Amino acid sequence: IGCGSPILLSDLVAGISDVVGGTVRTCDHGKQRGDVDATFAETSRARSELGFAPSVPFRERLRSVHDWLLKHA
Repeated sequence: IGCGSPILLSDLVAGISDVVGGTVRTCDHGKQRGDVDATFAETSRARSELGFAPSVPFRERLRSVHDWLLKHA
């Protein structure tokens, strides 16, 4: 679902680098046509209807997805 708050792209790249144990190479081409300033999962409906409350830290979620992909891909 998401965590209900924005994650910077640079934090995502750093998290992926940490999880895979290497360096992720990036290329910054500046803001591109169609880019948005921010996007994130708004979780208020999931909270009110399902009792959802994000409780797993961002890097831990990345690690669990990585581990799942290694096992199932």
